[in-house]
Amino acid sequence: MQKKLSIIVPVYNVENYIRDCFKSLFRQGLSERDYEIIVVNDGATDHSMEQISDLLVGHDNITVIEQENQGLSVARNNGLAKAKGKYILFIDSDDLLIDGSLPLLLEKALESEADMIICDWLIIRDHETRTDQHLIQNNVKFEENAGRKLFLQIGNLYNPSVCRIFFRRSFLHEHHMRFIPGILFEDIPFTHECYLTNCNCLITNYKYYIYRLRNGSITNTYTMRHAKDLSISIGKTWELRKKLSLNREEYMALQDSMFFWFWTVNTKIIKNNNSFSEQIHTLDYMAKNVPDLKFTNSFHQKFITLLYRISPRLLSLIWIIRSKL
Repeated sequence: MQKKLSIIVPVYNVENYIRDCFKSLFRQGLSERDYEIIVVNDGATDHSMEQISDLLVGHDNITVIEQENQGLSVARNNGLAKAKGKYILFIDSDDLLIDGSLPLLLEKALESEADMIICDWLIIRDHETRTDQHLIQNNVKFEENAGRKLFLQIGNLYNPSVCRIFFRRSFLHEHHMRFIPGILFEDIPFTHECYLTNCNCLITNYKYYIYRLRNGSITNTYTMRHAKDLSISIGKTWELRKKLSLNREEYMALQDSMFFWFWTVNTKIIKNNNSFSEQIHTLDYMAKNVPDLKFTNSFHQKFITLLYRISPRLLSLIWIIRSKL
């Protein structure tokens, strides 16, 4: 019998958080006949798996995949290849689910057969105690929309995390949706492509996910590795304008989204006190990987594009001066 839901949980060195994550998975009020949990141990070197070993005993709906450390993208891809559920959830093992929040979303997913259901979420700080784990949600709304129209409404997708989305498994397989191996910021091209593919969606203010903003995460740290990976992510997302037939409005929205991330990669380099040479190296690296990147939706975008093309050094100096004003 096909499962209704597959929950894919990659695990890598989260021993202080993973137990709370898995306890929240078992507090959803779903029958184990209806869902499966696929745990992908991405070569964890701490005690992450030992922290949940007792929780995994006695459940017929749990599969554990062991792999050498290859990163979150490969772990998710391997979990997706193994999944049997009609719908897919990607859960990060340092986060949590709100108690009893999945049944309503799963019911809506099966009823609508939407390709994606985009939900709201809560954000907590590292080690913060959640007081609304049993959150009562009133005035819940679900709105149907096409993915491309929704992309235009959401704008630059500044938070493109896949963890807030129910995905129909057949939709991901039909369109060969996979995460790019070996990079951080893998959600950006993945989510953009999902929205811009011909899909039907539900968007809701309903919350099921609690995102933990923890120290040491890519949100709070920024290195040259992050800069290069974000540059690759921008390049792969930029390629969608060739892969997909976008109308002018969609193309402009994609430009705005990539401008946001282009701006992010450079300002984060400055804010994290990276050297001027590293700033130049970042722009040079991006120019080599995304030589045709351009922004034309405003004078400001055109000016930045011009400097990016003819004088990355001057562009870096302007960014540094602006950051100090």
